[in-house]
Amino acid sequence: MQWPKSVSSDTTFTFTLVVNDGILDSQPDQVEISVLKPSKLIFAESRPDQYVYERTAVALDGSASYSSIGGKLTYNWTAPKEVFLSSNSDVQPTFIAPEVSSPTTYAFSLVVSDGTQISFKDQVRVTILDMIRVYPNITTSYRHCFKFHICYSRNRVN
Repeated sequence: MQWPKSVSSDTTFTFTLVVNDGILDSQPDQVEISVLKPSKLIFAESRPDQYVYERTAVALDGSASYSSIGGKLTYNWTAPKEVFLSSNSDVQPTFIAPEVSSPTTYAFSLVVSDGTQISFKDQVRVTILDMIRVYPNITTSYRHCFKFHICYSRNRVN
């Protein structure tokens, strides 16, 4: 029997196994496998992973989520405790990236529903990059540095 690529309705397949040792056959044993045709599929798609600087506005995006039969979706975002989303139920919630002392990655998860089915959880990662603050040096100048070593200096005039 060739396994079908899809089923048009719930279908049960019965398989029979007989083992032979070269002399005798075993008693037949059967297993039934039920293949259920889903009425619809629903997918959460939170994308893309992002790299942002601390204290900047960040938008998450769940707009690629879908139901195979269409219809209105509801969104449920889960954020780490350090982050406060503008809304847990918006398709594109926002937040202000927290201050970090080194690059820090946070994972956000999204689950969508069409009122009858709930998707599996999808995850997006946002890496917050630290900005080095003002550091006076030995002379009376100061220096502003940002990630990737982009800097500028200014001498203090007294």
